[in-house]
Amino acid sequence: MIRRSSRILFEVLLGLLSVLVLLGAGAARRLSQGPVSLAFAVPYVDEQLARVGNPYAIKFDDIILTWGG
Repeated sequence: MIRRSSRILFEVLLGLLSVLVLLGAGAARRLSQGPVSLAFAVPYVDEQLARVGNPYAIKFDDIILTWGG
């Protein structure tokens, strides 16, 4: 019984790892094709910068992710 549940757990973890590897490869391929706009993250970044308590207001129009290598 323990051996069977261990095998099922191993297969589930292996499946999750496979999905993560495929997602990472797809993200790397997309990023290698050119810059990626992360405009959806602008409100979150603005909110986190406002929490710091900085006396200056910092606002972003867009966040762009590029591959340096």
